Amino acid sequence: MISPKLLVFIGLFYIGSSSWLFAQSPKEDWHKTQDKIEEFYQSDQLEKAHNLIIYNLDLAKTSFSTKSEEYRTSIFYLAQLYQAEDNYNSAEETYKKTEELFHLMGQLEIPEYGILLGKMANFYTANQRYELADSIFKKALNQLEDIGYKKREEYATILKDQASYYYEKGDFDIAVKCFSFLE
Repeated sequence: MISPKLLVFIGLFYIGSSSWLFAQSPKEDWHKTQDKIEEFYQSDQLEKAHNLIIYNLDLAKTSFSTKSEEYRTSIFYLAQLYQAEDNYNSAEETYKKTEELFHLMGQLEIPEYGILLGKMANFYTANQRYELADSIFKKALNQLEDIGYKKREEYATILKDQASYYYEKGDFDIAVKCFSFLE
C-alpha cells in the first residue's frame, strides 16, 4: 500500500511535470512577466520588479537576441528601475545602453525612441544636469514631431515634462510657453 504522503508527492510531481510539458512560449512568458513587472513597479514593490526584470532580461537574451525588442524593452525597464531605486550611475549607464540599442537596431523612427529620450531628459533633470536635459528634451520632441506624433499623448507628455523642467530651473516664461503650446 502506498502512503498518503507519497501519493501527494506523486500528484504534485505529475502536476508540475504536466505544466512544464505544456509550457507557454518564451514570448508569452516574457509578456506575462512584463505585466507582473509593471504591476510590481506601480505598487512600489521594486525588489520584486527588479527580480522579474532580470528574469525577463535573461529570457530575452537566451530566447530571442540582444537585438530584440524584448531585450531592448527589458534594458529600458531596468534603467527606470535603477532610477527609482536611486542607483543613478547604473540608471544612466543603462539608459545609454538602451539608446545604443535603438541605434544598433535602426529603430530611431518609432515613438518608443522618443519616449526613451523623454525619460532620459527627466533623469538628467532630476540629477540637475540641466544642459544635458535641455538638449535631450529638444531631441525627443523633434524625433516625435518628425514621425508625426506632434498631436499625440507621447509628445504632450514630454512637452509637459519639459515645462516642469523649465519651471524647476526658474525659467517661468519658457515653462508657460510649453504649456500654452499644448492648447
